[in-house]
This record gives sequence, C-alpha cells and structure tokens, in this order.
Amino acid sequence: MKIKTVKISSLKQHPKNCNQHPKEQLQEPQNSLDQFDQVKNIVVWKNKVIAGCGLLEAIKLQNREEIEVVDVSDWDEKKAISFMVADNRLAELAVMDDDLLADLLKDFDDPLDIPGIDEEYIDSLDIIEMQDIDADDIEKRNLGEKRLQIKPVMYLDEISIFEKAIISADEINRGDALIKICKFWIDNHEEKR
Repeated sequence: MKIKTVKISSLKQHPKNCNQHPKEQLQEPQNSLDQFDQVKNIVVWKNKVIAGCGLLEAIKLQNREEIEVVDVSDWDEKKAISFMVADNRLAELAVMDDDLLADLLKDFDDPLDIPGIDEEYIDSLDIIEMQDIDADDIEKRNLGEKRLQIKPVMYLDEISIFEKAIISADEINRGDALIKICKFWIDNHEEKR
C-alpha cells in the first residue's frame, strides 16, 4: 500500500462496483473540492478505483490532470473487492445524530455553504429555537414546555427488504427515500382501516 500521484486518465472505475453516482449527485463532491481540495484519497487496485468513485468523477469535472491515490495493487483481487464492498456499505450503516448535527449547524452563519447541506435537509432536522417562538405560536403548535420529537422505528426481519425499498423509492438522498417509504406505508395502512 502506497500513496502516489497518478494521471486521472489512467484510472477506471472497478467494473464490479455496485455504488453508482448520478450526475446530479456530483455537485456536492465538487463543492467539497472547491472548499477543501482533495483531502480524502481515492483507493485504487491495479488502476481500478475501489473507493472514491464519486470523488474521482467530481475531480474529472474540474478538468484536473493528476490526483493522489492510495494504491493497494499488492492486494489480491478478493481482498480489493472485499474492501470496495465494505467501503460502500460501512458508510450506509452510519447513523446520524440529528440533534448533535442541528446543534453544530446553529454555530454557522450560513450552514448552506457546507457541501451536502441544503434547505430541505435543514428543514428535515426541524431546528426550532424555542426563544424565537411566542406563546401563541407555542399554543398553535401544541409544543408545551418542551418540543416532543417523534422518531419512527421499523422492525424488519431482513435489512435487505429495507435496502430494496430505499432503492425502489428512486430518490438520491436516503432520507428522502425513507420519508417517501413512510408516507406510502401510512397512506396504505390508513386505507385498510
């Protein structure tokens, strides 16, 4: 394993990489590159990208010629593919602490300047400053002394069912897909009552 600088034209995505990056999703990695440059390395195995495909596509759109990569060509193919699958899957398994993120975003003058954060995402966090709400508004919203936060919980026999639902929801953002799935379930559940 070694870090080296390579010509972008020499790299190809690994043909077995199941993680896809639609063009509309590449704007956020481009914004990140504009703000922070390339701080995460792309991982390659025999000139095939096994981690950082979205980053590579964003870099290509910026017409760069060279990038730094971590070259793991000394691994066998099975280990390289295993790493590729793990890299894609482990990011999906992360759970965002929405309360902590909301607190972090409150410290920024304009959190919309942070790549990956947009108005819809901020709205989904439901950031409400209690001191900004007057008594009438509290009564209208039925907030009382404290805001009640409801987090839906699903119990599934197989996580693959959930993953298939996320994919079939045809949304780029997994949060948007989950909202779409929940609305669909609620609408169909209420019809059966």
